[in-house]
Amino acid sequence: FNVGPVSADVKMYDSTDLPEDKFTVVSVANMTILKGIHYLLDAWEQLDLPNGRLVLCGTMNDTVRPILKPRIKAMDNVDHVGYVDDPQPYYHQASVLVHPSLSESFGKVIAEAMASAVPVIVTEHCPTEYVDDAGLVAPIRDADTIADHIQYLYDNPDEAREMGQRGREIVEANTWDDFSERIKDAHVTILEREGY
Repeated sequence: FNVGPVSADVKMYDSTDLPEDKFTVVSVANMTILKGIHYLLDAWEQLDLPNGRLVLCGTMNDTVRPILKPRIKAMDNVDHVGYVDDPQPYYHQASVLVHPSLSESFGKVIAEAMASAVPVIVTEHCPTEYVDDAGLVAPIRDADTIADHIQYLYDNPDEAREMGQRGREIVEANTWDDFSERIKDAHVTILEREGY
């Protein structure tokens, strides 16, 4: 049964205007191998964006710390802020959310960013049918495509804003109440099929 997508409460996430004087790429995830942050860093190293900044939110797993920490320290336009209770302030400063996950059922940060009218870059293993035209999709483990997508949004701020607004509309059209109804309908279907 496909009962997705999950959602975000649009009342909790304000629609924000993308900043015009700076370009901030945000990633919100526990930093493990499966979240693909090393591919985002590979992509970031390819780019030279005036006023560009990469902000990484999330706890760094012990297995990736020896690899990621020195790389992040070596880049003066990358901030690792660690674990955050509430990522909303980071969505407010974001020009784009990048979620380069190698394996994902549904990253709620995607819906939260979309609710905040932030365009997203996700991998093919994320909920691409939900993202639709509110962002761009890259193959997993493909730093070159991630870099191309970031550069595209940097070069096309009006289109990035339109994607962000479309994301907000998608989240508004897929509420938690809708999700609850789909869960209920799936259970009813299963019970009826079993003769209950």
